[in-house]
Amino acid sequence: MPFLDIPLNDGSKIPSIAFGSGSVNKGKDVHTDIEQAIEAGFAHIDTAQHYRNEESVGRAIHESGVERSALYITSKYGLPHETPRKALEDSLKKIGVKYLDLYLIHAPRGDYVRAWTGFEKVQERGSCK
Repeated sequence: MPFLDIPLNDGSKIPSIAFGSGSVNKGKDVHTDIEQAIEAGFAHIDTAQHYRNEESVGRAIHESGVERSALYITSKYGLPHETPRKALEDSLKKIGVKYLDLYLIHAPRGDYVRAWTGFEKVQERGSCK
């Protein structure tokens, strides 16, 4: 299912359509859903700490046999939890990858300025693009 990529200002691209693992799937094992999405041609997989299913997303990604570089993985930071760096490290471990293609503030409230500063630091480290 080839979807067009959208060019971003920094020269990178993002797939225009993503397969999401949230909403009604919060806290559920979405392994089969993600596996089927990848088989159907979705390259952009979206998850979040708040969905409480990053482990099953990661298991499906690894069992798919698709190279990491062929996928675009998004997760989200949920304020006011731990620092963005700690939260990202947790997400990377749960998903089983070394980096995320996109890391978002899930619901910008609270001290989102501090969170954004933390995001800039994890991007510099290469843990997310």
